[in-house]
Amino acid sequence: MGNELYFKENTYQNLITSSQTITNIWSDLGPLFQAADIPAIALWLKYTINDSTGIQIKTLSKRSLDDAEDFSSPILTVAPSLVSVDEEIFQLPDKSISIGIPVPISSLFRFMRLQVKATIPGATPAVISMAQIFYAGKGYTV
Repeated sequence: MGNELYFKENTYQNLITSSQTITNIWSDLGPLFQAADIPAIALWLKYTINDSTGIQIKTLSKRSLDDAEDFSSPILTVAPSLVSVDEEIFQLPDKSISIGIPVPISSLFRFMRLQVKATIPGATPAVISMAQIFYAGKGYTV
């Protein structure tokens, strides 16, 4: 692939190099990144909401670096005698904000990517001005 991101412990890494407008279609937020043996990352975002509402972020997994297919990362909800599986989606506040988000990662997934969208982009869509990820090391979990 060529532009994938490999983590360096205790280092902030930029996902975007210029501002990204958020539309109502899932779009990549930065490159594919190596996720094997990583229990969690911190996602640091700064965005201006403008007229948008329902900003969402999700993680997608890949079986290998050259895999053409993305797989939704799951969230498990456990109840007596039932485990429900659904896409893990982070709903962000409907206001301009700088925010840190702890993102758990299954070390079973080798490569991942983040995607973002707005439920309603509005006349003037939201804009992400900064997106970084941070990995503290194997001893840290969410």
